[in-house]
Amino acid sequence: MRRPQFLIPLVLAASAILAFEPVTWLWRTWTDPAWASDGEFVFLALAAVALWSYRSPVDTNHNTSLAWTWLGVSAVVRAVGNVLAVNVIGALMLCVDIFAVARMLRLGERKRRVSPAWLALAFAFSLPVERILQRLVGHALQWVSAQGAFAMLRVFEEGTTLHGVELTVRGVRVLVDLPCSGARGLMILTVAYVLLSAVRRPRMWDAIVGAGVVLAAGLAANTLRVFLLAEGIVHRDVLGLDVMSQPWHDLVGLFCLGAALAPVVLWSARCASTPTRLALPAPTPRVAVGMVVLGFATLAFAPARPIDVSKPVAAPQVPSFVAGFLAKPQGLTPLEQSYFTAYGGGASRATYGPFGVLLVRTSSPVRHLHSPEECMAGAGWDVQRIGVTGAAHPGATWRIARDGQTHVVRATYVSNHGQHVATLEHAIWMWLADPTHVWTAVERTYPPGADEATREAFDHEVFHRLNIKENP
Repeated sequence: MRRPQFLIPLVLAASAILAFEPVTWLWRTWTDPAWASDGEFVFLALAAVALWSYRSPVDTNHNTSLAWTWLGVSAVVRAVGNVLAVNVIGALMLCVDIFAVARMLRLGERKRRVSPAWLALAFAFSLPVERILQRLVGHALQWVSAQGAFAMLRVFEEGTTLHGVELTVRGVRVLVDLPCSGARGLMILTVAYVLLSAVRRPRMWDAIVGAGVVLAAGLAANTLRVFLLAEGIVHRDVLGLDVMSQPWHDLVGLFCLGAALAPVVLWSARCASTPTRLALPAPTPRVAVGMVVLGFATLAFAPARPIDVSKPVAAPQVPSFVAGFLAKPQGLTPLEQSYFTAYGGGASRATYGPFGVLLVRTSSPVRHLHSPEECMAGAGWDVQRIGVTGAAHPGATWRIARDGQTHVVRATYVSNHGQHVATLEHAIWMWLADPTHVWTAVERTYPPGADEATREAFDHEVFHRLNIKENP
């Protein structure tokens, strides 16, 4: 018994060292505007639930002496994440650390029991889950919401049509854009479900039913939200207000979110609690120490080998002349140069008088392509999403402002096989279906005061000189 007790502080110290980088990365996602993450609120909710349980007395006598050995599992997997240069893997292993700490605090054996496993799962949502969800399945969520809203609108509005994710109601275009994908609402519902499950400790079947309730409620609520916003846009004159402006836009969202939370809370109240705990056996002390040693050895002797690098692609070349202006090349920053050196791909940028063009080409869009909501916000700009604009070359559009300067930025994504899409999420969705494609982001920056006709004329010449045909 002495040996495990002697090893505990060593493993704790080693785990803290190995966790330092993932923790600092997670902290940056909470504080850096480029991530726009609200994960810190999830962590505070988790901490409140854990404290609520810890302040109650222990009323069972289970053996938790080996709970600390789970830290060895997180150490070795976190080392693999560092080698693969995927920060999310290392950060996800903090969930295992949370599980180990919850077991050591005996939260599952107190009068106010909380499941360490569910608590650890809740911690995963302190990561930038919404951003990851939007990138990977954002387009699919947009499509589902558009289909549901279309089915409802046809009942009330004759002549309603749907093309892709764009609704037309009484001649008015209503785009189901990324904020309307429902990713944020679905994440909030899932966090509520996991925290309720930590307290209720449902049986397996009840947990599956609860997950189904969350998914159905989330999709239904977002469909209702898109329907109400569409009707509000169409009947703006009758209502005497703009549902797309504040506070009305957020009030519609809060109403639908409240409606979705109701069945989740009802499920929690009706499901039976179970006293059973996670049956997975903890590693032995020797195995745990071996895992920690392996983790340190991997960090010391194995260089990072990223798995999601772009295959070699020719760096894109900006046009030498556009809109009557000669190109004034703008070099990449040292950080950008080191990034493309490590992960492949290429980029180039130039200004043309008051206009700007940035090209980014990659076969790994999840790694390389970022919207202005990430890169511009990270550089200190105030970024406001406008939606999808443009006729010949439509693209996701933002308004950026800083120090009295205001510009409009529009980005379109083109593949080497001729696909031409307006949003990054759509490009990633198509890339997931065929990862052999190479994608190029064509980002244009327009001066303040430039009207849509001026932007269209600039776009037309940029894409013509890049030999990219108009959107079919």
